Amino acid sequence: MVKNLLLMLVMGIFCMGANAQVEIPYNPVKLQVPKGEKGYIIRGEIANAKDGMKVYLLNDQVWPEVLLDSTELKGGKFVFTGYVEYPLILKITLNSNKEDSYGLLGTAFYLENSEISFTADVNTWETYYYNPDVKGKVPAVVKGSKENDLYLKMKSEEEAIKAQKAPLDEKFMNTATATNAKQMVPLVKQLKVFEQALVDLRLKYIHQYPGTSMAIDLLGWEIKSTVYINYTIPQLEELENLMVKANPRRADELKGWFAQAKRTALGVKYTDMELKTVDGKVVKLSDYIPEGKYVLLDFWMSGCGPCRGELPHVKQVYEENKDKLVIVSIAAEPEMSEWLKAVNEENMPWTQLYDWRNWDDKEGVNGKFNVIAFPTCILLDKEGRFFKTDARGANLEIILDELFGYWNKK
Repeated sequence: MVKNLLLMLVMGIFCMGANAQVEIPYNPVKLQVPKGEKGYIIRGEIANAKDGMKVYLLNDQVWPEVLLDSTELKGGKFVFTGYVEYPLILKITLNSNKEDSYGLLGTAFYLENSEISFTADVNTWETYYYNPDVKGKVPAVVKGSKENDLYLKMKSEEEAIKAQKAPLDEKFMNTATATNAKQMVPLVKQLKVFEQALVDLRLKYIHQYPGTSMAIDLLGWEIKSTVYINYTIPQLEELENLMVKANPRRADELKGWFAQAKRTALGVKYTDMELKTVDGKVVKLSDYIPEGKYVLLDFWMSGCGPCRGELPHVKQVYEENKDKLVIVSIAAEPEMSEWLKAVNEENMPWTQLYDWRNWDDKEGVNGKFNVIAFPTCILLDKEGRFFKTDARGANLEIILDELFGYWNKK
């Protein structure tokens, strides 16, 4: 069956419900300090916490999560010792109420091989899971990690941008519908200014501090853990040369990231693949991508609410631009019957194709197009090259106006 990443994420969120009992079932995995090298020692103090409460050192940046260490509070204090090969962003968590997921408290920080202090108060410590209804919670105070000091500096700049963006986000959430994409364009253009500012901030720190783990993690947001690659081959090569040179111990890992990103870089021609039609016939994607026309590739699945919620707008776009824009929808999901049922229900007049492969199959949409979530909408230019990303909703309206003077003809 297709190992659908989106389904896994949705199930993960479901399991984090407010009434779920929180346990961390993984066995501790801790590196020993190599001979002749220095490890880390974390001295923690948690005010208003009961003796015997469990404290965890957790890496939740990977799936499944990895528990590096655990201990019990004694007199409100704890100590962790060990070794990391390079600075890692980890979390120290404390479960203050096993019957409530919001009773799990935690703060992320960069752990390096140094002497680190960690202080918090159970009454004011931020929750591990985001809870918009809880006010006045703050992160733990971490001192002694230079990498974390840099991270906090970057985060303060990031939060300043997000604070300016927040009212626009709220307005968008309160006013956007499946049929008013055109009306949302002015607001989305404002949002894109702040989104670009966040990208520029990440790139600034990548270029200024390329040899840090934080720079690698920020790079991951741009080219690895992202739905879209918004860089050209020359731009990726410039970043690759910078980061590989600055991080020889992680050079192979970084080269792998860049190799994957280059497959769908802006200006690169798409890679052909085999798919199925609604009658089960195996065809090539290239059979449905004509020369000389822009092509919108819409990756979706039948169980994706946002995918289906946007179809009224896509239908409108199709009717208004079908003479100069080709739309091809490609579904990837476990059961072809579910896809066929959705196709019949939605009555989409453009090409419908199906990818039957496992999610990790290199010949599938994930391998060919770096699709990691739904919906993913990519616009190919007239030569079949990756041209525009996030081509959905108001963003698609902006693209159409740039290409066709869309609104000026109305």
